[in-house]
Amino acid sequence: MTHRFTLLLGGLCLALLVLAGCKARGLLTGRTDLEAQWNFEDVQSLVFANQQWEREFSALATDAEALYLVSERAGKVLRLAYPVGPESEFEERALWRRKGAEYEGAAILGDRLYLIDEHSDRATNVFPALVTLSLQDPAEPLSVRPIRWEGLDCDGGRCLEGLAVVDQTVYLLDERDHLPGGGCTSRLYVTTLNALETGAPAPTRTIDLALPDCDWRYSALHAATVGRRTYLLALRTYCVWNAEIKSCDEDAYVVELLDPAATPTVVSSYRFPETTANWWRMANVSRNFEGIALGPDDALYLVSDNRWSLDRQPKTLLLRIPRR
Repeated sequence: MTHRFTLLLGGLCLALLVLAGCKARGLLTGRTDLEAQWNFEDVQSLVFANQQWEREFSALATDAEALYLVSERAGKVLRLAYPVGPESEFEERALWRRKGAEYEGAAILGDRLYLIDEHSDRATNVFPALVTLSLQDPAEPLSVRPIRWEGLDCDGGRCLEGLAVVDQTVYLLDERDHLPGGGCTSRLYVTTLNALETGAPAPTRTIDLALPDCDWRYSALHAATVGRRTYLLALRTYCVWNAEIKSCDEDAYVVELLDPAATPTVVSSYRFPETTANWWRMANVSRNFEGIALGPDDALYLVSDNRWSLDRQPKTLLLRIPRR
């Protein structure tokens, strides 16, 4: 069934958001400076008007027609048709999940949606898994392939937070690992789609992504073409946890462009200003951003998991950052 819903901008209901007529403009220019490509001063902050659609969205994927919001634990995928605006149409599809499954990464290749289930339980021999489903045939059963390889370190049973698929190359994002000598790092595992689908035991290589300290992590990943090269869009987030109020006292958000074939891997970055974060705090929206994607309108999209704290459920925040 197709639904319509209203989005809010800046906390106010809009009758119209001028996004109609957006079309894919082909490859982005060859400039890799994020601020040269996207207008971060014109961020459109969108929230659901109806609380029933709050689904703990932890991943984004995109194709030529729609943006897909993947729920971490609710067993739902929301298909949001372009152009994105207050009167956007969407369809909600049930998504099978095993007990304890947590979908944290998503990517589309052809007509298939690939998901990463990050949950790991060594005691029961349940590992993170690659999950695939058809976007064309809702009746087709899901394929679930456990990921087992030496060196995959899942602190506390959870680790994989992002997924990007480029042709047959797969990038898996390990959000944060504690280093033996102290400190933390995030990590990219690079392998092939064939290896994951056939149960091959090891990635082809790993790439460490340095973290300033263990309050930082990488929380989202997406493949993007800039010029004629493929890069990875990533989201690095900061949270100083307050156990008493079960939320973050301090937080920060950085969008990064990564070149997995280069050293250093981080090509460009943009940190949202504190003034923006302050508005989000006032608006009672979740700032736990866990999904990033590049749409066919060349806009960047970010989505937050509305389970921002353990004792309350603020609103999901969907950001649209237009191309310059």
